[in-house]
Amino acid sequence: MTQTAHHDPSSEASAWRHAPSTRQLSTPPRVVASAAMKRAGAGLGLATLFGLAIGMRAGGADLLHHAVGVPVGLSAVVLLGAPSVFVFLSICRAELDAPKLAELVSRAVESAGLSLAGLAPAALLFVLTSDADSAAAYAAGTGLSIAGGVALVRLVGGLIQQASKGSAGSIAGALFVSAGFSVFACLLAARAWSRLLPIFGGAS
Repeated sequence: MTQTAHHDPSSEASAWRHAPSTRQLSTPPRVVASAAMKRAGAGLGLATLFGLAIGMRAGGADLLHHAVGVPVGLSAVVLLGAPSVFVFLSICRAELDAPKLAELVSRAVESAGLSLAGLAPAALLFVLTSDADSAAAYAAGTGLSIAGGVALVRLVGGLIQQASKGSAGSIAGALFVSAGFSVFACLLAARAWSRLLPIFGGAS
């Protein structure tokens, strides 16, 4: 007698839930937030290396001021800019939720930290060998601008890519919001670092 195979719908549903693609789609927001915080923390930690490098020109308390000031400048842009970006993109009906924005921002911060850490040796050489304070400040500013630009390009690229999944209106809105955020981020970072870093004549 032939035995008829029994179809178990619950087993099929269980297999679907545990498939790699569906696990990725159903990642709990808490896990996404935790991963984003770790990436952002790593990026800010790496940024301190650049601060230590440019602080070596004067040494002493300047080491601490620069080591703290560089990541604080990055944090200011994120904390003040990211919520506004989310609100405006939501108004434009872009395909972007809070966990995805947190992921994009954390990856941008991570990129900035990696860039600053990579530029730290060159910055150290310039600030220690420059005769003029203005030349040392220019070298520090160049490094911060490069790292900030890398982070901004990665974030804006991610925002536009995500918005491209929606309507034409959401894409246009994302372009407009990204342009406004880019200007805001540059101005705020420059303001924060000029006030926080002694190499630019800031707090000491």
